[in-house]
Amino acid sequence: MKKAKVFLKVDDGPLHKITKRILEEKGYVVVEDLGNAEADGMAKVAIIGLNNYHGKLLADKLREMIPNIGIIPFFSDYVDYGDLNTTCTELTRIDELIASVIQKKGRENDSHADK
Repeated sequence: MKKAKVFLKVDDGPLHKITKRILEEKGYVVVEDLGNAEADGMAKVAIIGLNNYHGKLLADKLREMIPNIGIIPFFSDYVDYGDLNTTCTELTRIDELIASVIQKKGRENDSHADK
């Protein structure tokens, strides 16, 4: 059974490959092209492993394209463009992180609908 669609952009080649493999093994649909983040149903989550400047640019573009997308930063240092505070060292918790950001975005959408 396929889980959520996840957009993946990590600038470290080996980490990108490992992350993609783990996500696919866990049943996630992984897209790596920004144009495909919207095709065939929108991505619910983006995992971005870029420095703060480039990561923020990409996160802003994704939020423009898909307003309720959850952003999980996946970089070795703290960055401030994500919906969760995490680093790439938490790869073993990827299911938990994805579920957490989807739940968080759902609560935000519910609170906006109530207004």
